[in-house]
Amino acid sequence: MERIMIRVWDGPLRLFKWGFVFAVTGAVLTGLSGDMELHARFGFAAGALVLFRLFWGLVGSETSRFSHFVKGPEATRAYLRDGSWGGLGHNPLGALSILALLGLVGFKFATGLFSNDDIFFDGPWAGWIGKEVSDMLTGWHDQSTPVLYAVIGLHVAAIFWYYAKGEDLFGPMVIGEKNVEAEDPLVSKAAALHWAPLWRAAAAAAIALFFAGIAMRYWIT
Repeated sequence: MERIMIRVWDGPLRLFKWGFVFAVTGAVLTGLSGDMELHARFGFAAGALVLFRLFWGLVGSETSRFSHFVKGPEATRAYLRDGSWGGLGHNPLGALSILALLGLVGFKFATGLFSNDDIFFDGPWAGWIGKEVSDMLTGWHDQSTPVLYAVIGLHVAAIFWYYAKGEDLFGPMVIGEKNVEAEDPLVSKAAALHWAPLWRAAAAAAIALFFAGIAMRYWIT
């Protein structure tokens, strides 16, 4: 049977995805090595990307919007029960994974702003809240790391699990397109998708960088 390529993901979402992988990996590795200055820079990148994804989830292309893939507990239960999912983009379990990753990295970015290492490094706002509160937030920042590892591990394991079932999640996130049979109902759904203009992505990125820079005190004294 004839197979064709259908568009699933836009360029800004794919750039976010791989930039997010790079930033989070860099933050993890520099945190482990103790290079806190570089860790803060990777943290800034990760925080800016989380902000961009939140904006893009509101004004981006259809498959990037939270309203498209966040369906609530009933849809998740139905997917767990019988695997029913005939849509494009993130399935209900994938939606939970995305929300968990964004929430955890956003939490680590926020707590990192107020953290300290008791030696050389203080977060940009650590001196404004007192040592006791800074120590508490530093503890939360560190204690959330194993949870982040677990969510990342489940995310990667799911990609391999779906691949073993014959569904490639990796390729479409690289090229933006999915290979399907020409008679698949997804073809007509893909033809009806709304794609946001690139200027909107540029605006969302600029706003995200601006507010992440304020959080890091790059743009203020």
